[in-house]
Amino acid sequence: MSSPERVEWERLESDIQGGEIYVARIAFPEATDQILAALDSSGRRHFLVAIPNSEDFQTDSRSRGISVTAAELRTRGERDSQALHRYIDITLRDDSERELFDILGYQLANILRDEKLPRSRAVRSVIERWRHFWGNAPADVMTREEVVGLFSELWFINHWLFPFFPKISVMGWKGPYGARHDFEWKNLSIEVKGTTNTEGRKHWINGIEQLSPPEKGKLYLFSLKLREEEGAENSLIDMIKSCLDAVSDDVELEDYMESALSVAGYSPAHDDTYSRIKFGVIDEALYEVTGSFPRITRDSFTHGEPEGVEKLVYEINLEGYSDLIVSRKPQKGIFEPVITGDFLR
Repeated sequence: MSSPERVEWERLESDIQGGEIYVARIAFPEATDQILAALDSSGRRHFLVAIPNSEDFQTDSRSRGISVTAAELRTRGERDSQALHRYIDITLRDDSERELFDILGYQLANILRDEKLPRSRAVRSVIERWRHFWGNAPADVMTREEVVGLFSELWFINHWLFPFFPKISVMGWKGPYGARHDFEWKNLSIEVKGTTNTEGRKHWINGIEQLSPPEKGKLYLFSLKLREEEGAENSLIDMIKSCLDAVSDDVELEDYMESALSVAGYSPAHDDTYSRIKFGVIDEALYEVTGSFPRITRDSFTHGEPEGVEKLVYEINLEGYSDLIVSRKPQKGIFEPVITGDFLR
């Protein structure tokens, strides 16, 4: 993400006076004056967001490394108890995560620029996005290819699964954990491929097992053709938000999805970068991997796999294989009944 303004924590340390609970300054003055950086008498770091008495706010004890509580404070020199101001107090509990804490605060500052959004809701949206990822050092920014791959898998979840099946269908998302196929249920596997290649419908296949059929059921390949363009409406962040919103009422599913995102290489520390990568969806198609589908498997070798070949990566072009397309648009009947009911793993 773009470098956030630097919070002047050292300057706050020099401002502490005896008997004060907090010493505070505007955290990111170039972004907004709606969030304060504060130190308490023990030297712990806080971000404070003032909220009106009319706004409801719930404390947060689920997030690792930070706590989110309500605080009533008065500024220096105010003695009247009626002068108390109400704040959301975000406290850093793990000093080893100071860099992440500053990034979290900067993201919050940018959201607080929207004065129409209730402040308690703004805080909640940022904290919820960070909850599962807190405690993990920011991973490197994903490559363009990795962003395309993750975007495509989330597009499939958001458009091909959630509108038709129980939200628990997301438990079939196994790709981030190193499974053979991106989605695996008891009698069905689906490999998802995205491409921004404008020549044909080309996809890279990693390994001899990726397009090998499952032991039971069918194998499909979902192909998503994208165009990266500034004016497009879709981004990786949009897909993540949409999917997490869909499971927000189920803690188990929300935790599963957040964990999978983290393992896949996503960290909200880089949201600013990912939000600038926009995709237009040109075409989508679901293929049944059978018969004449172009692929290399163990059966492709008459005398077994060549000795000494340790890694096989190859490119396929699905242009000209329209006879293998099962559907060009999401519809419920394709995967019935294998994704629903007792058929889920």
